[in-house]
Amino acid sequence: MANAHLPNCHPDVTPDWFQETFSRTTYLEAIQTSLVEGFDGGRYQGYVQPGWCSSAGRQLAAHGGYCVGALMTTCQQFFAKQHGDMNQPDCIGVHVEFLAPVPQGNYHVTVKDVALGGRQSVVEACIVSSDIRRPKTYIIGLVRMGRLIEDKEAPGIPIPTTHIPDRVLECTRVTNANYYRASPATATVRIFSPKDGVSSMWSPVFGGQNCRDRWHKMDDETLFETEHLPLIADLIPAIPLNYEKDLSTIFQWRMPTTSLTPDIKSDPRGNEWLLTRAAMRRFYNGRFDMDIKIIDDGGNIIATCTQACLAIPAKVSKSKGKGEKL
Repeated sequence: MANAHLPNCHPDVTPDWFQETFSRTTYLEAIQTSLVEGFDGGRYQGYVQPGWCSSAGRQLAAHGGYCVGALMTTCQQFFAKQHGDMNQPDCIGVHVEFLAPVPQGNYHVTVKDVALGGRQSVVEACIVSSDIRRPKTYIIGLVRMGRLIEDKEAPGIPIPTTHIPDRVLECTRVTNANYYRASPATATVRIFSPKDGVSSMWSPVFGGQNCRDRWHKMDDETLFETEHLPLIADLIPAIPLNYEKDLSTIFQWRMPTTSLTPDIKSDPRGNEWLLTRAAMRRFYNGRFDMDIKIIDDGGNIIATCTQACLAIPAKVSKSKGKGEKL
């Protein structure tokens, strides 16, 4: 942990760091959207910057977790404007289906009510092309709105906290310049992983070969907000890579996320570090899952998340040439 205060670009952290050709804003700035006039309050616009992209076949496209964060912040804006008197200011759950990669540049988010309730409400949110004359839907999601503030009168059962790796004694920093170059969004987070295994990808003590524990801290020193949760969930390298010798094999495969379903249990605001604990339950017929828990320093589960992914040989993906999800 001696170098935890240093950014990923520091030569003592990533000696073979490359000079980025683009400027990078903070995550919360990057996911901001603004209202598009003339659509009854249900259409917003945003912009995908190169620094928040990941590899999508032969091109870079918006990182999946970034896209979910953009949907969340947009839904919070929409709900505050349309239903501010309902006192449901927070996204407490999301189910997103990725239909196609979101290209760099302008995009729109459409939002509409699905069901309004006294405790929770659901809205539909889609990321679509900004060209209204040629509409294309890239992502469709259902977002559940509610309150993350603790309700002293709500029922609950205390559950023992989970055992987590000690960042100082049991973990080491993980960096990879080639990975950062291929997927710029991965460079936005500092990663520490257990060091007891044959590689930094998995630990025989913390879960085994079908699992992965990773501590996350934002590289720009900002503290975590709810919108960061899908970002760090979707930044976890695909667990099938645990069965390879090193990360170089990542370029032999495309492993796109097809759906992401975070369920937020409590407010993460104010945390500097969060742990992701991921487990793959089955890899079969070109599809695999990742069951993810996001945990704070005290061992409390902040959020759970289910991620579904495809595994596509890179040569097959390139022959299609468009980076389709479906």
